[in-house]
Amino acid sequence: MKSALSKLMFLGVSLGVLLCSCTAMEQDLATNEAAEAAAVSATRAQEQAAPAGMSEAESVKQERLKAARKEATAAESQPVQTDAEPAPARLAEGEAIAKPEPVAEAKPVEGPIVLAEIGDYTITKDDLMQRYIAELRSYIAEPIPKAEPDDINTVLMEMVAEKAMLIEGRKKNLLEDSIWLKEYNERDLINLLMADELSDKVEVSDAEIEKKLKSDPKLDREKAKTAVQRDKARKLSEEFYKRVCSERDVQKLRYNFPKAARIHQRLLMHPQQERSAYWIQKTQIEDETTQEEKDIALATFKGGKVTVEDWLYALHQIVPPRRPKNLNTVEGVDSLLERALRSPVLVAEARSRGLDKNPQYVERVREREDRLLLGRVRNEVLSDKVDKPTDEETADYFEKHEEQFKRADTVKIKQIWCEDIETARKAKAELSGGKDFDAVAAQYSIKKEDEPVKATAATEGIFFDRLWQAEPNQITGPMQGFYAEKGRRPAWQIKWRVVKIVQKTAGEARKYSSGVARDVKDAIYRKRRDEALAEYQKGLLGKYPYTVYSDRIKDVDLPAVGSG
Repeated sequence: MKSALSKLMFLGVSLGVLLCSCTAMEQDLATNEAAEAAAVSATRAQEQAAPAGMSEAESVKQERLKAARKEATAAESQPVQTDAEPAPARLAEGEAIAKPEPVAEAKPVEGPIVLAEIGDYTITKDDLMQRYIAELRSYIAEPIPKAEPDDINTVLMEMVAEKAMLIEGRKKNLLEDSIWLKEYNERDLINLLMADELSDKVEVSDAEIEKKLKSDPKLDREKAKTAVQRDKARKLSEEFYKRVCSERDVQKLRYNFPKAARIHQRLLMHPQQERSAYWIQKTQIEDETTQEEKDIALATFKGGKVTVEDWLYALHQIVPPRRPKNLNTVEGVDSLLERALRSPVLVAEARSRGLDKNPQYVERVREREDRLLLGRVRNEVLSDKVDKPTDEETADYFEKHEEQFKRADTVKIKQIWCEDIETARKAKAELSGGKDFDAVAAQYSIKKEDEPVKATAATEGIFFDRLWQAEPNQITGPMQGFYAEKGRRPAWQIKWRVVKIVQKTAGEARKYSSGVARDVKDAIYRKRRDEALAEYQKGLLGKYPYTVYSDRIKDVDLPAVGSG
């Protein structure tokens, strides 16, 4: 199923492309997803308009959390926790980050190595390593940099605390009324349905490819094949949708179309609250229609129906400039209803096939829920509880910490990325013997880099100091670094490399200005926010029982900062 789904996604078989041909809808949904997860306002309208930040869960670091978690660890109601000493951020040449001492002998573990449990959440070794890699990479680049990265035990407790936030969010039903979550889950489910239905039917013959090449000589054979596959997939998906509509006996309730048209015109022309935009806002759908109006059925089918509320949300999925102009007519209502019907009809079909029980789908739904919950819990905790710095506090902080806000030091480097340290040592030996760097890179590197890349503390994290200490034309290594392979998860890995320093540029000091003041204010505010969040998490760690298997952390391989 997974490979079939990937193939169909490559061909463009998705709700946005094959079923609705609505790229604008996907862009709008993506905006809504990012907005909800990063919301920092307590009001619902502000929550919908918040700036993008779905990945905030991976980047929030609470510097004050160590003491809080140590207190929570000591609580009698909690299982045994690890108290290993933090690893130093600056290590001597060849020295590796120290591993925490186990508190007990590890027991054999089959499958994913679980390091912590809280509620029905688990944190595995792979989960921890990805978070720890993110910590090693980002701690220097935070608005107010840490003197050293958190040790691996502290990072693990940060993750446990976030799971406690998720439990608290679910307990408070903070997932309710999330339209974007519903939309994304439905799109995911429909993609599974299309894979289930079409994966073995989108086959292309040589004759079809030759015909396409003759009609468009600019295409090469591979592109022609892809074009034929996409055309065939679109046709098959449309035929499939029509068959599902027939089997599910879709019936349009046309006598309710005039009611939908009147409701639309009222929201568009006579909003209850003054608005700057000329189009209908999502909050109007929520607040300016009665429940009776929302529940007016416009179509029914076996397994569900489409209401005026669904119809209005289908309108909201369209970017305003592209929204129909004839929705005050029965014909306009009918046209938009065709669009609104597709998702619920296909979702009903997918559920009837049990695709909503697909383990990978269930996992993705849970991940989306968790991202949304973290944003909403933070919003609830921090809204109106963290004071923004005054102009005087901002200027005073800059005066005392001017070095923190200078432009970044940069190093241009050439790299030979290697699968293992043995290969990196071979490459370094050949370079030491006088062989050309590019020639050695061509022989050993697993990643092609035609031009030097720019390295900063933000991209190199804990490894930047060693690069900065080297001089231009010097070759250093083997050393580890953060390696990203396109299309691969987890995104960041730690691999061995040999590095040639091309150029070094020291960052310039910045004079105090309105732009600098904004950066300083943001840094102070985020620091205060993290402290408030740490205090909140401290309480949750005392509220929800958890278990940390400290003895298993000894098997976690930690990166080395010095030479290999």
